[in-house]
Amino acid sequence: GDCGEVIGRSTSEPKTRLLCKFPKFCRVELLHSQVKLQLPGGFCVGDAVICTIDFQHELGSVSVGDCGEVIGRSTSEPKTRLLCKFPKFCRVELLPSQVKLQLAGGYRVGDTVIANC
Repeated sequence: GDCGEVIGRSTSEPKTRLLCKFPKFCRVELLHSQVKLQLPGGFCVGDAVICTIDFQHELGSVSVGDCGEVIGRSTSEPKTRLLCKFPKFCRVELLPSQVKLQLAGGYRVGDTVIANC
């Protein structure tokens, strides 16, 4: 899908629609379910991720290989960090380089594969 920007509230259905702009549409009202928030590194809310760092804090910890989920944008650095949750750390802000996208079958972006068919 095309990348666009939320520019305001819908005038027709403000509780369910957003006013957005895209390269080919300067003003379009869309249901909030028709768009996804794009986060740093191209991640989206709901993406399954694998942690690539060890980090401990009084609120929790993450280790290399921990599986988690992107739950939103960072509150402190929304343009550069992701808000993620892991089993031992329910809200941690990480750089996109500190997580990897988890794909079906446990594969990771960059894995070398051989076709089986």
